[in-house]
Amino acid sequence: MLHMSFDLESFYTFLSCLVPRLEGAASPVFGADEEYALRKGLQAAFPEAEIITYKRHLKNNLVQYFQDKMGANTKVHNSVVHRVFGTDGLMESPITVRAAICLKQLLMGSHGQSPPWSSD
Repeated sequence: MLHMSFDLESFYTFLSCLVPRLEGAASPVFGADEEYALRKGLQAAFPEAEIITYKRHLKNNLVQYFQDKMGANTKVHNSVVHRVFGTDGLMESPITVRAAICLKQLLMGSHGQSPPWSSD
């Protein structure tokens, strides 16, 4: 029902009804896709809230980027997706420093070489 109308006013009207119900609670965290009007509605109704992107959307965006922008084959983008979203992947890194190191290794290879997918 909510996604039937994609304009900011509709999202804001709905979300502002939730404000009194969440009053006094800890700062809410909302998960959203990249829908512009939804994110703007969340920001307007809950200015202190954290808005995160679902892992599923991030994963799909990563796969699409590798397919559409880089022309990478399935084996390559599956390998990268595993490095980012796998059990020991970047998304599961407990601290930002480790995440930055993982990202650098992912993009440059663990020994400063070309990215691992460039040779395919």
